[in-house]
Amino acid sequence: MIPTFQSGDTIERTLTSVLAQEYRPLEVLVYDECSKDSTREVVERLLAAARSAVDAVRAALARVETEMLRDHLSHCIESAIVAGGL
Repeated sequence: MIPTFQSGDTIERTLTSVLAQEYRPLEVLVYDECSKDSTREVVERLLAAARSAVDAVRAALARVETEMLRDHLSHCIESAIVAGGL
């Protein structure tokens, strides 16, 4: 689970690192808090590649519209729990 806001300059390095780990994640959830930079385009491009890879990763990008980081993180955690069936 990766919350983002205006992360266009760093999100590619973050996702590349996560996806390149020896123990590949089963799922990558990126939650963007209405960034106005290139965050969304970078994430969509990288997650599309991750989904189409031979050892595909479940990947999703959600746009979250909250004003406070606490609310943003709470939404991310609740969504991950629901998506994981916990």
